[in-house]
Amino acid sequence: MQLASRPQVLAVNNVHGDINYNDKSLREYIPANRNYNYFNLFVIDGNELVSGHFQMNADVCLSEDLGTDKGTARWLKKLREAEREEVMSFPTVVATASRTKVKDCHAGFLYNIEIQRGTICFDFKMIDKVTHDELALLSHKLHLIENPRCKELDTIHWAVKNANLISILRKNGKELTPLWD
Repeated sequence: MQLASRPQVLAVNNVHGDINYNDKSLREYIPANRNYNYFNLFVIDGNELVSGHFQMNADVCLSEDLGTDKGTARWLKKLREAEREEVMSFPTVVATASRTKVKDCHAGFLYNIEIQRGTICFDFKMIDKVTHDELALLSHKLHLIENPRCKELDTIHWAVKNANLISILRKNGKELTPLWD
């Protein structure tokens, strides 16, 4: 199984697609204490990701029905400062629901989480682009639910997956920016 690769990195100016990884402001969003053993998966409505900000109803966050194990869900639902810091150390995929017109998918990191009356607001910094097709091809390795009753990329929710997103993408031919290293 081979994923589509991105254009080669231009060594002259260190630009990968439209991402300049010499950009100090981009590097500031990458946590020093990254934890690649897990990743956040957000599936949102088509128009929700505006300038790196989106929000979700707390009821669709960390559902055990959509792949977040019970212990992890219980721990993270507290979302105190320690839990927020932990969640922000995981790589994050923000994807629009595949049933929407605009199918968009980004990998990066969360850099802020706020809770406001049953709504959780997230600030997200994109580092790489991935596609729905790439995620679907790797659904088993990424622990995504794909069955006739439920397709995880169709359902608006937040899940924490126990899989190394970056390693799995790279091992399957996806070229990613060196910012993940």
